[in-house]
Amino acid sequence: MSVNKDECMTKLKINKWDVQHHVVPEFYVSELKKIGITDAAGVPFPKWTYKKSLKVMNAWNINKSILSLSLPGVHFGDDKKACLLASKTNDWILDLMQSHPERFGGFASLPLPDVDGSLIEYQRSIVERGMNGVILMSNVGGIYPGNASYRPLFEKFDRDRTIVFIHPNTSPETKDCGLLNPFYFWFLDTTKALLSLLNSGFHRDYPNIRYIFAHGGGALARFSQELEEADPILASELREWRQQIFFDTAKFVNNEALSSLLDFTDDTHIMFSSDFPWASASKMRYWTSRLNENFMNNVTLERIYFKNAKNLFSKEDGLEPLNKIDLVEKRKPVHMHAMPVTLKDEIESLAIDISKVNWFDFEQLENKFLKEDYPLRITLDLPELWDKEQSLIDKFISQYNREIGILSEKHKNIFQAFGAIDLASSGCISQIESCILNSNIEGLCLFPPDDYDIKNLKPQVINLLSSLVIPVMIHPRDSRGTIIFNENKLAVPKFMAQIMYSGEIDKLTNLSFILTHTSGIHRDLIDSMGMLFYLRKDGWKMVRFIFDYFFRRKLKGEAILNDAIWD
Repeated sequence: MSVNKDECMTKLKINKWDVQHHVVPEFYVSELKKIGITDAAGVPFPKWTYKKSLKVMNAWNINKSILSLSLPGVHFGDDKKACLLASKTNDWILDLMQSHPERFGGFASLPLPDVDGSLIEYQRSIVERGMNGVILMSNVGGIYPGNASYRPLFEKFDRDRTIVFIHPNTSPETKDCGLLNPFYFWFLDTTKALLSLLNSGFHRDYPNIRYIFAHGGGALARFSQELEEADPILASELREWRQQIFFDTAKFVNNEALSSLLDFTDDTHIMFSSDFPWASASKMRYWTSRLNENFMNNVTLERIYFKNAKNLFSKEDGLEPLNKIDLVEKRKPVHMHAMPVTLKDEIESLAIDISKVNWFDFEQLENKFLKEDYPLRITLDLPELWDKEQSLIDKFISQYNREIGILSEKHKNIFQAFGAIDLASSGCISQIESCILNSNIEGLCLFPPDDYDIKNLKPQVINLLSSLVIPVMIHPRDSRGTIIFNENKLAVPKFMAQIMYSGEIDKLTNLSFILTHTSGIHRDLIDSMGMLFYLRKDGWKMVRFIFDYFFRRKLKGEAILNDAIWD
């Protein structure tokens, strides 16, 4: 749909409120250097002054920015020092609010997990001095906002109808993962923070708190669809809670991400943000252009750019109910699980409950084949297998691949058999070679552990995969339930992020990927995950990025994720 020049200019001139605009005071950087922290998970602290913020705001018609301290926050193991750093940071923001009252608001940092210290700082900076709300890290040392010890603080938030901004932070499990954090893990940690509040019942117990979740809430919109099946009661409570949940747009502006977010909420609960200076000023042009493309209606854009934020920060009465959101039709699966019956005795010998196994049923498959317009791809799914000794796993995989190949030959043209490959096994090379030699195996299914480190992927495995002309499926070891309750299912998007960041993707660009049980989170995070194709562990591939962006007009990392078949 074309947009004329006058419409474009009108959109560019729409005023904005920025709900995620960060400060990086020199004293903060200096304090962190004293304890050995020189960056945020591999991302250098940006050089920043408030004058730079004003310059960006003026250039992009940002009337007001709500200032906050970004990750890694203020608490690094010492409660007393955390309280002092929080107070100093909040005072610094308050000074800017007082000197530029029309341009700056502010979220207060709290020294969590020190609840007593946080209550004192909350009283001082919010109640007594008038900051606009609080910023909480998605986790502090692995402690998430829904922790029971935080209840006294949330009781105070609830009484005061506080606005709570949730910002991602590095978790202890991912602290050594470099740029995988800002371009993948941080998004998911924001979602985990929200889920911790939901699972702890904070959404019911503290109904007056208004939340803003950074970066579109990460993968929440996708996860919420899964929750409808896994736990209808909790899903219903989440739908009710939507009224108090708002989302910002930083790093969350591609069409599919916004569409899935709007399947969960509506445009009255989405707010513009810049993430400046952690995101450079040059990003503003890209993000605003994408928002302008996705929201053609100026009334909607005005809501997102400034009205929603202005209303939230100025209203004293209750929130208006959300529009009813229709549930999205469930996406058809792109693969199936069917276990050869000939393996029944072997499975029983592994002390695995055979009543939970989905057995191969030809009549059922044939009926499905006649109804569906896509190939029936069959692969292994036996979660209990992966807890066994490696020798037993290797033996079973060999048997499975042989038996599924026999069934494929017997029932030609009805389904495609995918051979199982255990990436954690020292025998995975022989597993791949065996499948390649078996003409009845029409694809490979890789099973990475949920804690898989791509550096353990042997060069011989990469070389074998690079020579394939058959599709490659990535499958979690445990696909049961929803991702909300089973983080093992995140092994698939994590694997894709890892092969991009490591550079191994260069040898695998010819592959046809099938990504299973992802709920589509790689689609919502495609802007960031796709950039890992250029932001490599061994260095930034700037020339390649410039060529793809300005001349090919197609970013390779995004294209790989876009082209992948998924469910």
